Amino acid sequence: MGDSSMVVMWVHANDTVLSQRRAPYEVMPTSDTNPPFLATISPSATLVSVHCFAPLHIADGSLFSQLDAEQPQVAFTRPAIPEELQSIIWAFSPTDPSSPDPNAPIGIHFMHGRGQFNLTRTSPPPEDDLAGVSSSPEDAIFMHAILCIAGFLVLLPAGALWARYAKAVHSVHPGWFKFHWYIQAAAGIFIVLGVLVGIRASRSHFDDTHKRLGTFLFSAYALQCAAGTAVHLAETSSRTRALMHMVFGLVIISLSLYQARIGYNHEWVAATGQGVPRLFGPLWYTLILLLPTFFLLVFLFARRRTEHSKAIDIRDDEVAMETRPLRAGEDDDDTGS
Repeated sequence: MGDSSMVVMWVHANDTVLSQRRAPYEVMPTSDTNPPFLATISPSATLVSVHCFAPLHIADGSLFSQLDAEQPQVAFTRPAIPEELQSIIWAFSPTDPSSPDPNAPIGIHFMHGRGQFNLTRTSPPPEDDLAGVSSSPEDAIFMHAILCIAGFLVLLPAGALWARYAKAVHSVHPGWFKFHWYIQAAAGIFIVLGVLVGIRASRSHFDDTHKRLGTFLFSAYALQCAAGTAVHLAETSSRTRALMHMVFGLVIISLSLYQARIGYNHEWVAATGQGVPRLFGPLWYTLILLLPTFFLLVFLFARRRTEHSKAIDIRDDEVAMETRPLRAGEDDDDTGS
């Protein structure tokens, strides 16, 4: 947010404080003596009732508890701008400055993100005029996240791990490809549903990194399925093609982890105006720890199994050579001349 005009607001003793600031780079912003516009506190600032979730201790027998609380809502006005879409960068800190002075020091933010204001849109009608429609974009976006996580970060890795494991023990699981295909097809069902729900919940498309990367990952998944089928059905096996298929799959899974991160940390907040659900952070950190660990263990197992199989084949060849009967004209070294 270096060299950007900022509007900083907080509540002190039930009074709203507004401070216009600027910073040359990523340091604490200070008062801007010559801002490009004048922001004023909106009289709509008030206390609002919110419904949220708070974590409980494990001893309480539940992970989350519902609670209602009064939270401050602050707003400001500024002169109109000609652009229809206004890009913004927002940040939030749970700690208010200890003074009502607009020049008071402020703490570092712990949440931030990007978004856009559509200044041509009008406010939606009251809930009473919605004819009983109860669906919310938050529910759709949450479902989009769960479906895509299940597809890209649970089933796709499971299918890849199964393929690597089963190929290493091919004699035990001769039909490994069929089961691998079933898992990847199930992943595709979740992915397609997740993409459709995300498209329906989004007001715009291809306008940020998350949506563009999502389009790439969806296309890459389809290409990976086609390439995997072609590799398996080829008349002659190719280690190079198989290796490329495996590496491309790992790239898709790695990018999916990044995609999930920016999805819940930026896209959710920009689209809903709400804080990140507590479920997503621990889930993402769990996946980013478990997936590399599982892949490393399976690859080490497969490598050890391959080396063991090669050693057995060499010993079998040596035994076969020693026990082969002598043909006419050959001397037996053990009997001498």
